[in-house]
Amino acid sequence: MEPDYHTYTLAELYEVKQHMDQQLYPARYQRVLHEITLRKNQLTDQPVVMIEEKLRSRKDLYAFFKLLYLVLLGYIIWLLYQGLSTGIIYFRADTQFNLQTHPKLYYFTMAFWAVAGFVFLRSLLNRDDHKQGLETDDKT
Repeated sequence: MEPDYHTYTLAELYEVKQHMDQQLYPARYQRVLHEITLRKNQLTDQPVVMIEEKLRSRKDLYAFFKLLYLVLLGYIIWLLYQGLSTGIIYFRADTQFNLQTHPKLYYFTMAFWAVAGFVFLRSLLNRDDHKQGLETDDKT
């Protein structure tokens, strides 16, 4: 009965090749060599597909973070606008600072939200630059 080399792993094929007597079984030896060559070709094609899938999932992740950062940036801009127009700024849902009663905390919180907004805006711009880099890598 002939062994079915299609079911063997690449490591098993190498082991068979190493221990097989090619003088006694030349046809089997050729089938093992052929199967090893087929497996090597499959392995060289596989990483390209895996890299493309990783890049696609990375692009999806960047798109998600871009959307998240845009929503957070919109919320921060709204907080700053409310703070400037009403004189009351919110730090957390239950904490608010009034310009007349707590001016230092009001200005500190305004500065905190302004810096946070700048960080989110800068992150958005950096992500766009990085995404453009990924797109140019795909074209090459």
